[in-house]
Formats: sequence, C-alpha cells, structure tokens
Amino acid sequence: MEAVFERILVERRIDLVHVHHLLGLPLSLPAIAGAHGVPVVAQLHDFFLVCHRYTLMNQHGRFCDVVDRGEEQCDGCLATTEGRPAGAKARRDGFVARMLGSVDAFVTSTPATADYVRAFYPEATARVAVIEMVDAAPAALPPPDAAGTGTPDPRRPMRVAVLGNVVDHKGARTLLELVRITEGEGFVFEVFGYVETYLVTAFEAQAGERLILRGGYTREEVPALLAGCDVSLHLSLWPETYMISLTEAWRAGLIPIVTDLGAPGERVSDGVDGLKVPPGESGAVRQALRRLAHDPGLVAGLRANIAEKSFPSVAGHAGQMAALYRDLIAARPAPHPGPGEPSGPFTLSAVDLGFRLNHPDWTDPAIVWDGTEDTSAITAALPPATAALPERVLAPSEPGLSWEIADLVVDGQRLPGRIGACAACDSLSLRGWIWRPEAGRPVGTWLRLRSGSATLFVAALPERRPDLAGRFGTGRAEQAGFAAQLRMADLPGGPYAIDLLQVFSDHLAVAREIAYVTAPGFPAPGPVTPWRVGLPMPEGAIRRGAGPARVAAHGLPVIAGVPVARQGGITRLVVELPGGMHRGPAVLVLEGEAGTAWTRAVWHDADGTDRIGVEGQIRDIPPGSYRVGVLIGDETGADLHETGTTLFVAPTARPCLVAAEPPPALRRPWIKRVRSRPSLDAVTVGEASPLLGTPVTVSGWAFTPGRGRPLAWIARWGTGHGRRFMIAESFARQDVAAHLEDDDALTAGFEIQLPLAALRDGSLRVFQVYERGAVALPDFPRHVLGMVPG
Repeated sequence: MEAVFERILVERRIDLVHVHHLLGLPLSLPAIAGAHGVPVVAQLHDFFLVCHRYTLMNQHGRFCDVVDRGEEQCDGCLATTEGRPAGAKARRDGFVARMLGSVDAFVTSTPATADYVRAFYPEATARVAVIEMVDAAPAALPPPDAAGTGTPDPRRPMRVAVLGNVVDHKGARTLLELVRITEGEGFVFEVFGYVETYLVTAFEAQAGERLILRGGYTREEVPALLAGCDVSLHLSLWPETYMISLTEAWRAGLIPIVTDLGAPGERVSDGVDGLKVPPGESGAVRQALRRLAHDPGLVAGLRANIAEKSFPSVAGHAGQMAALYRDLIAARPAPHPGPGEPSGPFTLSAVDLGFRLNHPDWTDPAIVWDGTEDTSAITAALPPATAALPERVLAPSEPGLSWEIADLVVDGQRLPGRIGACAACDSLSLRGWIWRPEAGRPVGTWLRLRSGSATLFVAALPERRPDLAGRFGTGRAEQAGFAAQLRMADLPGGPYAIDLLQVFSDHLAVAREIAYVTAPGFPAPGPVTPWRVGLPMPEGAIRRGAGPARVAAHGLPVIAGVPVARQGGITRLVVELPGGMHRGPAVLVLEGEAGTAWTRAVWHDADGTDRIGVEGQIRDIPPGSYRVGVLIGDETGADLHETGTTLFVAPTARPCLVAAEPPPALRRPWIKRVRSRPSLDAVTVGEASPLLGTPVTVSGWAFTPGRGRPLAWIARWGTGHGRRFMIAESFARQDVAAHLEDDDALTAGFEIQLPLAALRDGSLRVFQVYERGAVALPDFPRHVLGMVPG
C-alpha cells in the first residue's frame, strides 16, 4: 500500500494530500507524503489518531477521557476489546506522534476536537482550520405549521425524533431505558435509521405506539419525515466531532436535546437553541422532555432562536477548503520535476523516514506497529492432548450450526464478498465465526490445511463479535469469532483445503472445507513492482523471434488450465530463458487483444539455469487474455522471448476466466435443463470494457438436488468465432445448506459477470456445473434481466 501511494505521489505529481481517515490504511501515509515534500491536511472526523478505538469508548462502553485520565488502563482495555499486547498503545502513540510532524494542517468542524488531539499530542504543531461540516444537499426549513412555533398542542403527544443509525455508542441503551421510564407521559419516539443487528431484539420488544422504528432514509426525505416531530434526541456517549443529524434537526425546526459532550455540547447553547443532558442519563432526558411539555414559554423561545440560525453552504465550505489548499501549496510547493524531466524514484523505506519498525520494507505484509509478529505459527501437528480427542465432523446442514468467513485479505488486499478459492503469494488473513447453540465455549480454535502431500495446523485467535449476540439472541454468541493470519512462505507449494477445528473438553468439532487457498511454493523473486500499460520502448526497437522461454513457476490460481491474475492481486512468475544469454535489463510483457502491459523483472540463478522473476501488482490492466513474453534489452533495443503461456487478467478482484473454447463440462451431446429459480442477492451494472461490454454482476445461490455439490458456473454468448464462455467459481454458503437441509448445497453460492447486451438480445445461456455434470438454467437470464437497474 505504501509503495502504491508513493508511486501515485510521484507519477501524478500530487500537490497536496487531504487525509480524511487512516482506518484500514497504513499510519505511515502522511509521513511518506511529507518525505516527498507534499503538504498534508488531516481532517478530524473522530479520534482515531488518539486511539484505535476511535470513539474513545472503553471496554465497559463508557467514554474514556484519555487526555485527562492518563494511559494506565489502556493495556487492559485494548487487550480485552482488540486483543492487543501490553505496550501496543504506547508504541502506536509514539509512531503517530512522529507521523504528525508531517501534517501541515488539521481541519475540524469545532475547535474542541483539534484541542483534544493536540492536548494528547503536544508534538503536533500543525495549524488548525475550523471549517464546519456541511450537508451535501441541505433542505430548507419547514413552514411554520410543520414544526410549530408556539405552544405545544396538549391534545396530541409530543413526537420525539431519533435521527441516525442506532448503536451503543450513539446512546441506544439510554433510549431504551428512556422509553421504559416515560410510559404514560405522552411521548412518542420515532427512530429514523437502522437498528444494529445485536440491538434488534431489544428494540422490537418495545416497538409499538410509543416507539416507532421507521428504518433507513435518504437525505432528501429528512424534511418530510421530521415535519410532524417536535423534539430530536442526540444521546451519543462519545465526544462526536460534529453530528450532521443535529444540523438536520435544526433545519427542520426541531428542538434538540443533546449530551453535553464533544461537538454537540459545544454547538448547543443550553436553553437558547436546545437543551443539554449528561451522557447516559435517561432520567435527565426525561426531565428535559417534561420541561418542554409543560413550559410553553421555553418552547417558544427555543423555536424562535432556532428559526434565526444560519448554516454553512456547500459553496462556502468549498471556498474555505480551497483557500486552505492554496495557502499550504504556496507556503511549501511540492518539488515536482519540470516538463519533460523524468520522475524521481519511489523507493522510500522506514529507515529513510526515520522510523524504527520490525522490518525495513514498507511493502512487507508482516509489518506491525507494536513490533510483534502478527502471523500465526504453522505447525505439523496439534498439541498431543488436542490430537487425542475424537473428531466430530459437523455436517453443513446440521440444525443450529452457522459459520461464515466474513473477511478475507490476500497479500494485503481485502477481497469482496464471499470467495471460494484464492491464491496467495505473501500472506492470507481470514476472520469469521462458527456458532453451535448447544455447544459450550470452545477451549481453542484451529485451522487445518490439507493438501495432497501435507496436513498442517494454524492456531486461530479468538475474536469478540457483539453483532452475533443480537443475531442469535444470546450473549454467548459474542465469543464465536476467530481470526488467523498465515505467512505463505511457511507452506509447501500447492492447493490446500482449510478445515475449521473447535476444541472442546471431550471432542474436536470439525467444519470441513470452509475455504481453499493455493500457496506458490517458491519465494518472491524481487520487490513488488507495478504493471504498466503499453510497452517500455517503441515497437521498432523490439526484435521479435528470439529463442523461446518457459514459465517455470507461478503463484496464480488456475481455471481450466489457464493462470488467472485478479485486479489488485500479486502476479508472481518465474521464467526460464535459453542458456548463455546476455543479462541485460529484463522486462516481462503481456500482449493481447486488449492491449499490452509490462513490469520490470530481476535476474536470478537456479540449478544452473538463467531465470528472471517478477512480483508484479495488477491494477487497471484491461481484462482479457494475454501472451506472456520476456524482453531482454541491450544498447540497440531488446529481444522478445515468447513463453507460449497465456495469462488471463480478470475484470475484478474475483478470479474468473473468459475463453473462446468450450470448457470440458459443456463438451457433451446433451445437457439437462432445469427450471429452478435462482435466489439472487444482488444485480449491479458496471462500467463498460472491451471484454464484456457493459457488465452485469450477479450474486446469489442456486441448487439442484441429486447432482452432488456445485463446482462452477459457466455463461455462454455470441456465435461462431465470436462465441465466448465465462467460467466462475462456486463458493461456500453454509446458510444455504442449513436452509435446504442438504449438505451438497454447501457450495451453492456464486458471483458471475455477464454481458448486458447478451442478456438483452436473448443470446446468453447459463450453466451450473455439479460433481455429476452440468445443468442448463434457461430461465436464469430472464430472472436477472428483471432485476437490472433502469
């Protein structure tokens, strides 16, 4: 990630970097920009710079005033909630303090937010620009008869709006208690927003005439939704940095009741344009509501003041931000090369930036901020006591069983949705959960990796999942989560099936084949380099017809015999060249109908043969089939050595293949037609490309009993030489197997891209491949077309 960011800074000649958030990104990015002389603006949307728990809520769900309280309890809190080792917070703070020296300006909506960050980091000397947040499309105030301007009508209940999604740190528990203690007092609470899964049961239990759950909304709907309301509640338990819902309530003429904490407490003047209450105090909120219900003079004064309020405009906000940008760029212009001059190198390391980490290479996935090793140890056997336990294989359709791989990160790239199989070059991280209501708490959780030649084990870390408590109706489910990270260099090469093992006192519960991964089996040939579109030199300087080369090894997934590179993924390739060659600059080249691409290669010796290796990252390369070749340069040009290998670049981060030849599953005289209706989760239309035209991405599941497990999906379109076949993997959907009570339905899930033109002209045919052969789904295109937007 750091290498890509640095390349963008250099190649695109970036003048200024505006960081809105670093969650999920390396904390080093501002320092990299600063090292290149690029000014940095950091916007303070929360307190992520102060703590990984960016709302500053501790393990007990209360605000942790870390500036005034000190850091004595940080280790205990982060060990309980995040699994962080002792001292991790102090090491992170030291790193952030050094990084903040590269920030030129903080942007904040209220002064107190920046004051808090600077109180925690006195080293942060950046200027502070207070630029108030703005609605993207602010609505006008409602007419006087909508919200009312005088005495509340005693004949109708006071309607209290709760704006925004309902979660614990937004005061969800305070609201539930408030509804309970105000029974019979004439208040109706309307919740506009989604209720988090783990709170649904509690809120639905109280829902009725006094608590109305309206669900999600769009910004355009806000004025109409709030037109019949009198008061708004903003009960956050953490010091929010602005709160757009407060602005929305004021615009609608509502009287806000806010917790006296953070920006809401700073923005509201008590008794002038709203009321303040202590955080977490439902009794204080009830008292504030009673004041409004029985003091018409207070209500009239509050509404009159609110009607006079003004709010920032989009144009004003943009003007302030542009002025800040101009000032910073003028004060410290980035030292870009002049027109026609070559770009500088992009090879920064931690040492160059003055940081001391556990590894000098910023692109290495093993880097962690606290100096500990994140990857899980791979062992050849379970501990003896665990290995001696009898195994109980969990059938996917077992009543009550539920498991899911919720997050999969391959070589630092988070893959979208569910993935059935993947190939990883450097690292594999996965997070998920497994829940069995009749089982107790497991002693431990392991991953078992099975290949044709080896069985290996990885200890998984427990992970707290509060969302599962609401989903399954019991707090015990919070302990169902697990996480593990593998270093692929520790695995022999080849494909692996991953089993999930839960250790109990009297048995070992086994969920088989929750995922599949392929390890390359050979080390990285060199540093990660980007693939670039085009050729590294003019076509006239390339001498074609040189001796053939051979792809000796690769770390890519294979579909129908073709290596597949996914967008954003690593392409690890080793090519063997004819002996006795001149060792000039080496470049790996891709040539296909969609264009050309290249990346730099490095020479290395292996068993007395001449080889070059590539560790390249695919990004923005047009999807399609490419011939793999090698350019070896000299002072007059370069020789092109063809390998005879075809590589397919997938259109997305999900492996798939588009081929001109029918796959073996369709090479049969008769294929059974099945009239079952697929269950479609999502149908989306993407941007046009030469490969598919306008693509339609379809995800869901389908299953035909009696044919074994689903293996793959195939789509066919076109005629003659223009006929094409899309092959996509099936992947695990344990929820489907449980729903259908059929173990074979475990791999009924799918995601496939289809050409919109073929859907509309009726030429598209879709097939599902099972262990016992393929079936045709003649109604599939019609069902998909009915869900295509527009």
